Amino acid sequence: MARATLKEMALDVPALRGLFVAALPDGQLHDAWMRPKEQWSARHLTPSFGDVHRAMRRALETLGSWAADAQVTIESGNVLIVLREVRPGFLAAFAFDRTAAAANVGGQIKRLMQRLQEVLPSGEPEQRPRAVRIVDFLLRHGPDPHTILARVALKTGITLERLGAPSALEPTEVELLEEAVKDVLGLDSLDV
Repeated sequence: MARATLKEMALDVPALRGLFVAALPDGQLHDAWMRPKEQWSARHLTPSFGDVHRAMRRALETLGSWAADAQVTIESGNVLIVLREVRPGFLAAFAFDRTAAAANVGGQIKRLMQRLQEVLPSGEPEQRPRAVRIVDFLLRHGPDPHTILARVALKTGITLERLGAPSALEPTEVELLEEAVKDVLGLDSLDV
């Protein structure tokens, strides 16, 4: 039997406007489906969904309340977003029409989660190099994406050219990069 695609799964759910699957920990796009009228960029959305999930997980772990079936629900003007970890390594983000009944959404998510379990690859997704995740995090959260790499280059002594290809950085350069990014963003640690 052929594996179902996200499109085949989603078309059975009329109120679903988009379904996004991200690889954790950094929320990189694994797969996505959106209704044709939607103008969203899955490649830009999934890292943000990953950030929200990571923050929720960290908060719940601090409270001693983390559970694998925990979810984040975001209600906005015209969309209801639900984030759930499908299994370790994969996050699903469901975008429903805001008018969808909450009881129906819960049942639909349960069915979609079961189907996602069947179609996602076994094991955890391959992680990108730490330096790549750090630079992506910096570009997403830095104050000025056009100049932030130049600021980090000045702080670290790593050329812009090398920062543009972070997977080629040496381990000592990755350490310098991480310290500079923490300093620029005012963070004690990076969760990437």
